[in-house]
Amino acid sequence: MVRLLRFLLPNSLALGLGAIAVLPGLAHTVRTANDVAATFHLEPDHNPTAGQPAQVWFLLTRRGGEAIPLEACDCELAVYPEPRALEAEPLLEPPLEAIAAERYENLPGAEVVFPRPGSYTLELRGQPKTEGDFQAFQFTYPVTVAVGQTTSPPPAAAAEQAVEGANAAIADPGDRELRQFPIAWTAAGAVAVVIAGGIALLVVSDRLSKP
Repeated sequence: MVRLLRFLLPNSLALGLGAIAVLPGLAHTVRTANDVAATFHLEPDHNPTAGQPAQVWFLLTRRGGEAIPLEACDCELAVYPEPRALEAEPLLEPPLEAIAAERYENLPGAEVVFPRPGSYTLELRGQPKTEGDFQAFQFTYPVTVAVGQTTSPPPAAAAEQAVEGANAAIADPGDRELRQFPIAWTAAGAVAVVIAGGIALLVVSDRLSKP
């Protein structure tokens, strides 16, 4: 047991617990690989919505808790839909930018727009720009994306589209009279049917009223 604790403490506590302590109250996921720990956060509240921008960032720390700025890391972020086929290409590869979070600056971060609801995996890979600064790493994080609100054109836009379609249908002056002719005859025929029906109804009523 003593040997096990001696092995775990330098690799887990020094890497992970220091990162957790400086981010109170925030949802986060911690991973460790070799001599690097990464605290992952996704806004808003680790509950992204399909079609809406979500910001992800990573607090990278060396053994002992010293932060690794983005400028010191050759980092790449990839997004894969799940289930992922073997050797599948990333769906997205958002560029990482230096952002500030809590009391830290120059953290690797990116804006991600998940196209559809469902399960995804975020994969962060990195290696030092200066040889020997830290060991190369790779971290993966599962993400569940909720259904977003469907967008539809506003009523004014829909009305404009309908008017434009009607105008386009009769845009040819030479054909306008031909298009209006059957419409006029149809209206006249409908009026004639209504009048004939009214006359027939009067005749029937007159006959029924006689003894």
